Amino acid sequence: MPRQSREPIRDPEADSPLRQVMELFEVAELMMRANLRRRHPEENAEQIEDRLRHWLVDRPWPERVVRDSANSQDITGGAR
Repeated sequence: MPRQSREPIRDPEADSPLRQVMELFEVAELMMRANLRRRHPEENAEQIEDRLRHWLVDRPWPERVVRDSANSQDITGGAR
């Protein structure tokens, strides 16, 4: 039985927010890389990339980042 090719979903309304998030992520990464170079001018590119990876993986998140926008209640378990 021949396999049918599947076309990707092309919904501009669904694609736009994701694209914006990805663009913002790229900008944040560029900004942090520049910040790390400024803070650590003595380090080489590999050391800066190590610091950037550490920032991406291990950075602490604020307690109240996630909120339920419908009723503005904290859904992270933190105190209001």
